[in-house]
Amino acid sequence: MKINLPDSINREEWSRLLGMDIKSLSEADAHACEQQLLEVARPKGFFVYSDKIDFEGESIKKHLAGSERVIIMGVTLGRSVDDLIFRLE
Repeated sequence: MKINLPDSINREEWSRLLGMDIKSLSEADAHACEQQLLEVARPKGFFVYSDKIDFEGESIKKHLAGSERVIIMGVTLGRSVDDLIFRLE
C-alpha cells in the first residue's frame, strides 16, 4: 500500500511524543530536523483483513474474544529513517 508523506510535520506533536520542550530548539534547527526526516522517509504499509481469528497467544485470544473479524496492519517509514537516527545519535 502506498502511503503519501505530508507536506509538513506537526511540530508540537513530535516534540510532545519525544518529551521535548520545543522551545529548546531554534526554528531553523526544528525545520532542519523535519526536512531531513521528510527527505529520507519511504513509508510503506500493508493490511490483512480476515474473518478467521486463529492466534496462538493467550493474550491476543483474550483481547479478541467475541470479535468476528480482524484487520492487521503494519506501517514503516523505511530503513533510511532508522539509518538517519543512528547517524544522528
